[in-house]
Amino acid sequence: MIARSRWLARGFVSGLAAQLGRQIDGLNLPKGCSVVDVGCGEGTLTAQLFAARAVDVVGIDLSVRAIRLAARAAPQWTWIVANADRSLPLSTGTVLLAVSIFGRRPVAELSRVLAPEGTLLVVVPGEDDLIELREAAQGGARRLDRLPDLLAEIAPAFSLASRSDWRHRTRHDREALDEALSMSYRGARARERDRLGELAEMDVTLSAAILALVPRGGLR
Repeated sequence: MIARSRWLARGFVSGLAAQLGRQIDGLNLPKGCSVVDVGCGEGTLTAQLFAARAVDVVGIDLSVRAIRLAARAAPQWTWIVANADRSLPLSTGTVLLAVSIFGRRPVAELSRVLAPEGTLLVVVPGEDDLIELREAAQGGARRLDRLPDLLAEIAPAFSLASRSDWRHRTRHDREALDEALSMSYRGARARERDRLGELAEMDVTLSAAILALVPRGGLR
């Protein structure tokens, strides 16, 4: 969790946050409306998206440590430790915007808490996200297209309103590479880290698909 916070603080995904921010602004959310970030982690991206927007934010994550970090950084919002796959501790139909950024997507619960006129923004890694680092640390990497499974997963409750893509290639020094590895359980293994050897830096591709989804039968 600390590695994720440090890696995000380097600004690698500031372009992604800006692109998401433009989409959020396009929703014309009313002041004070309820927004939930499912799988918010330590809240870094939550803050980047909503600190300058007059909305009531709830961040939910299974990690106690992550929620503690988030609450210290942004005590004005509500932070909850909960297993989103089981239930979201929110009233039915009260949320106008739900976001899931590189996290879990509890479809049934998101469908329940989202208002008929609400929007779900889902961000998933692109096919070539971190591909250079994956190749170096794992001895090979393949492109991973997560969208077919994602769309099939959410199809019973949500319709796709729009899709956009974000891609950025940036130089990582060794410290940033280690942080990027530590953000995943696989990358935290000594074997993957050892494969990098004395590598001092690397150009790394960052990519994501951004999906805007609306409830089936909702108000549009």
